[in-house]
Amino acid sequence: MKVAVAQISCSLGDADANLLKVRDFSQRAKELGAELIVFPEMTDTGYSMSVIQKHAASWTSGFVPGLQEVAKDLSIAIVSGVSERDSSCIYNTQILVDALG
Repeated sequence: MKVAVAQISCSLGDADANLLKVRDFSQRAKELGAELIVFPEMTDTGYSMSVIQKHAASWTSGFVPGLQEVAKDLSIAIVSGVSERDSSCIYNTQILVDALG
């Protein structure tokens, strides 16, 4: 299995912009034969505690469904860190989305 690792410059608080970067890096990795691409922690929000407090989201909204769509569209598995909000807590969560989304 060929694995790609990406260190992207996240746009603080802009999950949509970060998802576009994930799509771009994932597409390039797929074109080079990768079956899995790994992104760093807090890929959705960038790493800033004040931004994370404001923009962390649940698994069912925003960034995670976007990751699922990218994985499915490109047939590539994606590992990514996300800022997960669960009631009053925020977690630094690492997720795996398989190539089927």
